Order: sequence, then structure tokens, then C-alpha cells
Amino acid sequence: MNQRLYYMDFCRAFLMLLGIPYRAGQVFGPDPWVVNPATTSVLLGHVNDIIHAFRMPAFFLLAGFFSLLVIRKSGLVAWLKARLARLGLPLLVSILLLNIPAMYVASVALHPAEGVAPSFLAQLTSPGGHWLGHLWFLLDLLLMCGLLAALLPLRRLAPAPLERMAGRVLSSDLLLVALMVVWRLGLKTLDERLLGGHLEQAFGGTVNLRELLLYFPFFLMGTWLLARPEAFDRFTHPGWSTLLLFAAGLGLLLLQRHVEQGVVTQVSGVLLFALMGLTGTRLLLAVARRLVHTGHPAVNELVRSAFTIYLFHYLVVMLVAEGSIRLGLDMPLLGWVIAVAAGLGVSYLIHRFVIGRSRWLLWLFNGIPLSRTRPGLAGKVAPRTVPPGSVLSPSPRIG
Repeated sequence: MNQRLYYMDFCRAFLMLLGIPYRAGQVFGPDPWVVNPATTSVLLGHVNDIIHAFRMPAFFLLAGFFSLLVIRKSGLVAWLKARLARLGLPLLVSILLLNIPAMYVASVALHPAEGVAPSFLAQLTSPGGHWLGHLWFLLDLLLMCGLLAALLPLRRLAPAPLERMAGRVLSSDLLLVALMVVWRLGLKTLDERLLGGHLEQAFGGTVNLRELLLYFPFFLMGTWLLARPEAFDRFTHPGWSTLLLFAAGLGLLLLQRHVEQGVVTQVSGVLLFALMGLTGTRLLLAVARRLVHTGHPAVNELVRSAFTIYLFHYLVVMLVAEGSIRLGLDMPLLGWVIAVAAGLGVSYLIHRFVIGRSRWLLWLFNGIPLSRTRPGLAGKVAPRTVPPGSVLSPSPRIG
């Protein structure tokens, strides 16, 4: 791996932007969310199920891959400091400037005029997931980075037989799926029977530590693939068995909404998380590797703007949801299209003409150091030298 992997940059941005149709699907789909219009679409529920099945496993795998890449280039301490700035600062700024207004929009949408202020005040004075909203993954990434920093020094203590066994497991889809199933069931048992659900509702329900630990193996897998080029090459060249497993998982996933909820659906849900997360990630990387070979200007612009778009789309989609409720829109598919177009278009314009034209705003919202930005160029960073043998020049904004 001695050349820039443009398709990995593309995948990171694509997975970020896939959050927009997913968020719009939460509004106009059949599952309860912060804001839902009177008429929803079962089809959008299926679309969201498919997106959710592989998106975050793939994202965290890529985050682990790029984390070890930067550690090798800059060192562990420098990497940790950079992660804190590039993830922590945008997280805090976006909570204050974007998520708090989104809380107010939710209060307006859910309550009559006299109930808006009490609802908004209740959100401001209580802990909960509403503080993080769509930014939960930034906090999870920060915590995963801390876990990785603690684990890296221990890797030298791993005996050779254990390393060989790990290599065999990671080379088999079925063994990986089985391992993921055991991991998820173990976390569920630990949390519910021994910890009283505190992992899932940590810090007053603000942080879901069980979910963080659920995704952490994908993060670690990304570091493994970066460290072993031959394993990475195999992973991004899946065979027909991977495609068949994905197709089987997809069929089971589509059936989930049409069977009575119970033990069977709970078991299949555990299996689907592992099966779709693993095979979906492999297929996404394989398709991108085949199609994205160079840094096309459109792809470069996508990579530069994806993080800003993701930060702002949540509030935009909330406003579209509020507008659809007030207008009595009874066409959920149309509402979904409008929300996706607005979430992508408005957020991109904000990046292109506001955030990207100020190095201070790029620092606050993207965590890009002031010394590396070139004002007026929509988020382009100053050129830097990439050492020989480096896989690529890692994006400063995602993962």
C-alpha cells in the first residue's frame, strides 16, 4: 500500500453523507423519532434498516484504519492531541450552536405554544441523548481513541499463537460473524444482569457505552487491516460467499418488519448486526476500490465538505420536519426527498460560502488547525509533505 487510496477518502465522506437520508427517514419513516408527521412510509423504514445495518460498522472500521495510519506518522501523543482538537472542539461548538436550537425546534414541533418554553427548559436542564443527537459518534470516537491508546502498548505482549489465531478469524466471514454475535450477547448479558443497564444509560442516558463497545471491534479491525497489507487486500477483494451472505442478511432484514416481535426477531437482530455490518463493509470498500481510482474534483469537494454538511444537516432536517407538520404534508416520500435535498444542499452552501471562507470557522467546526488553512478556498488545507510509504494524506476532519 504505497499509493494514495482515494476510495478510502470517498468511503468516509459517503458514509458521513449517508446520514442525511437516514435522518430524513427517521422523520418520515414508521419508527418513533423526535419529530414525526402524521403520515409516514414503511418503505423508508426499510431504507433506514439497510443504511443502519452497515453504515456505522463501516465508518468505525475506517476510523480505526486511519487512526493507526496517523499514529505511525505522527506518534501516539501527537495523534491523541489532534483527535481531541479535531473531534472535541467541533463537538462542543456544534452542541452549543446547532443542537440547542434543534432542541427548541423539537419543542415547537411537539407542543402547543404555551408548552414550548417548559419543554425547551426541561431539555436544557436534564441530561440525555438530546444533547448529543447526531453527534454521538464524535464522543464515541474520542473514547475509542483513548481505548486504543491504552491497548496499543499491550500488543507486544500478545503471544504469537494468539496473533495467528486472530489472523485466521479475520480471514473468515463466518468466524468473524460468530465472534461478533458472541461479543454482542456478552455485552447484553453483562449490562442487563450485572450492571443494571448502566452501560446503555451512562451519564443520565447521555452516552450509550454498550453501543460504543459494540462498535469498538470494528474500530480495532481497521487498525489490524492497516497493519497487515495482505489482510487489507483480501478484505477489500471479497468473494461470492461474501455477496451471498450479504444477500441472505438483506432478505432477513427486510422480513424483520413483517413478523411479530419476539425472541426470534431479537436473535435475528443480533445475527444481522454482525452479518450485515461485516459483509456490507467489505462490499462497500470493494465497489469503491473498483470505481474510485483518482482524486476527481467532485470527490475531493465531497471529502472537504462532508463533515460540515453532517454537522448542519440535523438542524436543517428538523426544520423541514417542522414545516411538513405545519403544512399538513401527507406525502412522506416527497417530504423525505425535500429533507434530503435541503439537508445536503443548504448544508453544503453553508460550508462553501461561510465555513470554508473563514479559517476561524474551519477551526471551530472542523477542528482544522489555524496554521493549516488557506482562507477563501472552501476548507482547503495548506499542502504538506507525505512521507514515503504513507498510504494517503489523511483527511483532518473525519475519523
